[in-house]
Amino acid sequence: KLTLEIRKEILMKIKNWLGQYTLNIFAGEPLIHPQIFELISFASKNRIKTIITTNGTLLSEQICKKLIDSQLSAMFISIDGYRDKTHDYMRGRKGARKMSISGLSTMIKLRGKKKTPKIVVESLVTKYNFRELPQLANMVVKLEIEGIIFQPVTSEYGFGSSEYNPGWHKSKDNLLPSYLEVKPIIEELID
Repeated sequence: KLTLEIRKEILMKIKNWLGQYTLNIFAGEPLIHPQIFELISFASKNRIKTIITTNGTLLSEQICKKLIDSQLSAMFISIDGYRDKTHDYMRGRKGARKMSISGLSTMIKLRGKKKTPKIVVESLVTKYNFRELPQLANMVVKLEIEGIIFQPVTSEYGFGSSEYNPGWHKSKDNLLPSYLEVKPIIEELID
């Protein structure tokens, strides 16, 4: 419940302490925050690089223009499946992938040859989508965006669970793909 002025003050205190730094805004959907564009713009004007991680479903032409105008440094867009069915299942929303790809395409078009903000696809690697990772990587190459990050599944510690469970990966409900199945996919990505 911080005001915009308090947020700005905090950003400047951090800068005075650290010097130049990068503000990475993620968790939840940052584009729904009412102060997001003002915060990014303020940070950019004060030479603080800014990154947001978004699911891409809100990337309308108007929002993309605001992000570009605010001088956002980079945007990570979560795409968890090459196929609509996979991504939509993982996100729990039918049509989510089409919305994300539409938003991604809009941002690519509007940023033009200047290529700012940089765009990176981020994909959580799970037993549901690991076979599609090479197709996602090829999509990134075809779109001529700046990169792709494969985020491995980790424990729920820190994400709603206050106690670390060292055996989390042994649970029958975990999202980990089997090593023997994922190894050839990783080798294909390396090639």
